[in-house]
Formats: sequence, C-alpha cells, structure tokens
Amino acid sequence: MHVFVGLILAVLGPLVPPVDAPISDHFRPPSCAYCAGNRGIDYAVESETTVRAAASGVVTFAGRVGRDQFIVVAHRDGLRTTYGYLSEISVVTAEVVLAGSPLGTATGTFHFGVRQGTRYLDPELLFGIGRVSPSRGRLVPPSTPKASYWLALDAGSG
Repeated sequence: MHVFVGLILAVLGPLVPPVDAPISDHFRPPSCAYCAGNRGIDYAVESETTVRAAASGVVTFAGRVGRDQFIVVAHRDGLRTTYGYLSEISVVTAEVVLAGSPLGTATGTFHFGVRQGTRYLDPELLFGIGRVSPSRGRLVPPSTPKASYWLALDAGSG
C-alpha cells in the first residue's frame, strides 16, 4: 500500500483537502464489498461551506444520487475523487477543474472519497499528512513537487 500511495503522490502530488474543517469520521475500509465502514472521510462543516477540487481533473458526474448531491472528478493518474452531501453544485459534467477550484457548497455534513478503480483509498494519506494508527506506521510522502503539467491540464490531453 505504501509503495502504491507513494507512486500516486509522485505522479499527482499530494491532494489538497477540499474543505478547511475538522475531520469527524476517518477512513475505515470495509472488510467486504458490502460491509460497513467509511469509504472516505467525513468533515464537520458549517452549512454552505465552499467545497474545492482536491486536484486538477475532469468532472465525470455532477448530480443527485437519491436525495443527495454528489460530484465525481477523474484525474490523470486514474484516481477519482468524490464530494458528497452537497447543498449546491457549481460545476457540470465534462468541465475541467483545477486544484482548489470551487465545486459547490456542503450541507452540515461533507464526505470526501478517493478511488483507484474499485479500490477505496485513505484520502488522508494522499494529502501527504498521514496519521498514526496502531495497525500501520505513519506514511511520509516523497518530496517530489507537484508536476507542473497539472497547471496546464486541458480537456483534450491525457
């Protein structure tokens, strides 16, 4: 896992947290595809908090899932970031977004997830801040700076 996360950080650079708020529920991988867990991280945010793109990419979904609103952004390295429980969406499908771009606003709860294919990843490790856990050591991200091509992302490349 640490080599995999290191590879993502080397290509993409660390993700930027999508909101400036405390985490209320950390990543807890489920033991099976349909088992309980938290497949991302939840933030304690105030209603109408601006949610920003964690990295540059293309919006692949922006809309409702049941009664809740979500956004999914695909990134060049194959990662997909998910932003959930939004009160307002300010992007559309196929829109190119840069890291830090506003995507919408959150309700009183905000969920952020990261997937590589069907595999859920711990977003905190991809922020480059890691966290100490009895089951794993602290991950120290490589000192590779974010690749400059992310600043020049366009819809037709990649």
